[in-house]
Amino acid sequence: MRYLIIIVLFLSTLNLSGQQCDTIPGQIINCVDSLEQKQGHWINYGRLPHDHFLYEQSDAPIREITNSWFCSVIGPPYKIIVLSQGHYLNDRKVGTWKTSDYDCYGGIETEQTYFPDGQIRDEHFGYKYWIEISPDSSAVIGEYYHAHDTLKINCLDQTCRINFSDDSKLIEFSLEEFFRLKFELYRIALGIYDFNIRRKRSSD
Repeated sequence: MRYLIIIVLFLSTLNLSGQQCDTIPGQIINCVDSLEQKQGHWINYGRLPHDHFLYEQSDAPIREITNSWFCSVIGPPYKIIVLSQGHYLNDRKVGTWKTSDYDCYGGIETEQTYFPDGQIRDEHFGYKYWIEISPDSSAVIGEYYHAHDTLKINCLDQTCRINFSDDSKLIEFSLEEFFRLKFELYRIALGIYDFNIRRKRSSD
């Protein structure tokens, strides 16, 4: 109960000219206008609880995800964390958003840039890759900076290839869901394909 009171005090609510906003010291954030569209600077918060794993983001101000079978977080019972922050214009994300993905080892910083034409650039500093997504999501290009090679990411018409720097294929898969690309990039980060990459480098 004590932590709930802290959260309520931390995020007080303000009504400005038909907009419903939250306030933090010296800043007005998380505004929703009379048409229920998000406007201005938004900060999405979460709680990182003891013996829990916070594994996804949310536009809700406070969100707690329970997944204690995966790992434990050692620390105080609750810690208020910033999941993401950036700007909305008429309920659409604009400009550069900074995001923290939390895993067993802490925050991993990422940036998503939303361009006026609908293109999105996603840069992951922990896993060392960037991708650019076309406005209709039909094409994705990017690079993964592996210790042994710079891998090329190329997706078109629901088929993805991740190639070596000489354009020979490392893996190919269907992109029926965008999650599959993120999953394969995560597998590369875990070292699942390290044997194939080292074998390719030794044969060059």
